[in-house]
Amino acid sequence: MLRERLVAMRAARPAPEVASSEAGFAEHGLLACQGASIVAAYAGIAAEPPTHELLDRLVETGIAVVLPVIDDTELRWAPYSRWDDLVTGPFGLLEPAAAATEPVALADVDIVLAPALAVDLHGNRLGRGKGYFDRALRDVEPRRVIAVVYDDELLPDVPVEAHDRPVGAVLTPSGLRRLDG
Repeated sequence: MLRERLVAMRAARPAPEVASSEAGFAEHGLLACQGASIVAAYAGIAAEPPTHELLDRLVETGIAVVLPVIDDTELRWAPYSRWDDLVTGPFGLLEPAAAATEPVALADVDIVLAPALAVDLHGNRLGRGKGYFDRALRDVEPRRVIAVVYDDELLPDVPVEAHDRPVGAVLTPSGLRRLDG
């Protein structure tokens, strides 16, 4: 199955390649978020596309950043201040420690930087399969959603199910690309 193959590819991706991609994600991600007041994102861990530098640069430029906090089967969004303040939540994901503060609604966010295992040229996003981001994105216009993947994870097609939410663009280490979706 495609999802398992992509997870295995990420696990096999050399650590130096993951580390070297971070500057590209930060540079192009910062450009993609220009003009935004608030951005929803995620904290990349292990072999996921790294977001540490991007998150810090967004905050340094005055853009508010919120990260997901898993709350049962849904995501809540809490302010990000700095990487060292993140704590390990469910599934080993990093989330803001100050999750008890007033949550932010995705309706109030200008751009969502969404994790993905792959994205196709039509804006279909393949996630990890638990549906958290698809549920969170159900009321967000696809043009406001940017999937974050490695260059080789932008594919001609990915499988789509009825609950899957499309994205309007893809961010890779080599740049931002608007999609057909």
